[in-house]
Amino acid sequence: MKKIAILVLAILSTAVHANGYWLNIPAYIDSDSGRTVPPTSYWTRDRDSCADAIVQYAKLEYVYYIGCDVNPLPNAVNVNFRRVK
Repeated sequence: MKKIAILVLAILSTAVHANGYWLNIPAYIDSDSGRTVPPTSYWTRDRDSCADAIVQYAKLEYVYYIGCDVNPLPNAVNVNFRRVK
């Protein structure tokens, strides 16, 4: 449920622009299931949208580190790197 909430937030904050920021979430161990969740990167339209997403995700207390960058994580499992410029 927590992952769905951040995904919805990330989708709502995206727009089709040439520039943007990636909300990068490294791999972590899910405290409920004990399974490792792979790293993911969600594109946001600007730094403010990414910062807002960080605040919302931090409230979930689900990972120790997330951040905004102009590039996605190199090992993000949800990003098709052929499309990323």
